[in-house]
Amino acid sequence: MSTVLEQLRKARITAFMKGDKVRLRGQQLPPEIVEYARRNKAQLIADLAEEEAAHDYLKCPQCGIVDYEPLGDRRRRCYGCGNEWALK
Repeated sequence: MSTVLEQLRKARITAFMKGDKVRLRGQQLPPEIVEYARRNKAQLIADLAEEEAAHDYLKCPQCGIVDYEPLGDRRRRCYGCGNEWALK
């Protein structure tokens, strides 16, 4: 059984937590996908928390989200706040 997060990724949607709110990002956010995420919000938050715990080292040191653009040479740019950092 796939997780809510996996279903969103199949639709090319990125989900992340910003504070206590779930944010979705994608080229197009079809209403049915937004509604699916809304109906399954508790599971989506659990999926995001599990992923965050497994990838804590990938969190932006400035805003704390795991949503970034790889820049090469182990450098990242946060989609949320624009901060750039290097992985250790």
